[in-house]
Amino acid sequence: MMLYINSFNNTWLIGLVFFALQLFVFGYLIFKSDYIPGIIEVLLIIASLGYLIG
Repeated sequence: MMLYINSFNNTWLIGLVFFALQLFVFGYLIFKSDYIPGIIEVLLIIASLGYLIG
């Protein structure tokens, strides 16, 4: 049973890394865009770093 729990945990962590990379890319695209305020870009990049560190 512990094997399945550890496998799920590892899969979840890999998913969080991809989610963090996605947030970083969105933050970069918002930085390049003039339609959305820059504070959202900063918050997305901070969230991305938070997911990567966590």
